[in-house]
Amino acid sequence: MTDKIQYSHILVRIASEIFLKGKNQNSFVNKLRENIKKLTGQSQISKGRGRMLIPFFEGHQKLQRVFGVHSYSLAAFIPKKEDSDEDIINKIQHKAIHLLENDKGSFHCRTKRSDKTFSKTSVEINHQIGEFIEEKNKNLVFKLKGPDIVIGIEINETGAFVYKDRVICPGGLPAGIEGEAGVMLKDESSLLAALLMMKRGVGITLIKERNCEVLDLSLIEAFSPRPIKIVENVEAYIEKCKRRPCVIVKKDIVESLIEEVDIDATKSELAIVYLYPLCAYSKKQILEEVKKYQNLIL
Repeated sequence: MTDKIQYSHILVRIASEIFLKGKNQNSFVNKLRENIKKLTGQSQISKGRGRMLIPFFEGHQKLQRVFGVHSYSLAAFIPKKEDSDEDIINKIQHKAIHLLENDKGSFHCRTKRSDKTFSKTSVEINHQIGEFIEEKNKNLVFKLKGPDIVIGIEINETGAFVYKDRVICPGGLPAGIEGEAGVMLKDESSLLAALLMMKRGVGITLIKERNCEVLDLSLIEAFSPRPIKIVENVEAYIEKCKRRPCVIVKKDIVESLIEEVDIDATKSELAIVYLYPLCAYSKKQILEEVKKYQNLIL
């Protein structure tokens, strides 16, 4: 049985730090929605409290490449229509059994009830669904702490969503919301420096260093909501900055930070800021982190 048969929607959870942006929160959420559209090709994205909702689509793994997304779940939707609350509970029970038919071990139910007019509390729903699952699937046993599987239930004014898995995503801030920086491109560790800046909401331009290795840029392209820009040297990038502050990202770690910078900022009318996002990483950690990102596009 395919995902397409089991699931109708995708619940996308927004990274929590976006909600610390106060009055600018809507700008960050709108940018995230725009980036999701560009990286997944999906246009039907509705916003909710801490959530975005997308109709199910093949290739939903692309959401793992969107900075600003905390996690997502494939969900089955049960519309309210004219159903009573007990009818909704009954449908949730059967949908949960359907999702768990091939599972065994321990499970737990976790209900979020934003529709406070619903006649049962979250705890009551958890008990009722849990008892039904134990009765119908003898391979599963209810466990309050540390279960193998968590059945999630979210009830709002339109109906109920039922899901069992959370896919963890990179979090951070939507790429491009916090301005732009040029990333010095030399070797594979430069790719991680670029990804870490994108995760902090920065749009990037790649700058070729002298003796730059021939690199596969598909890793950067997979996470970027816009086509990657490349300039031939740092002088060209500084010229491109014109009157705005110029931010240049280097891939150096602590051992190499004694090097002289390539450009003498005092010779430029621009304010040039150098950032070193990898300065606290070891070479081993850099390789491990790059591998984690590569695994997300396989």
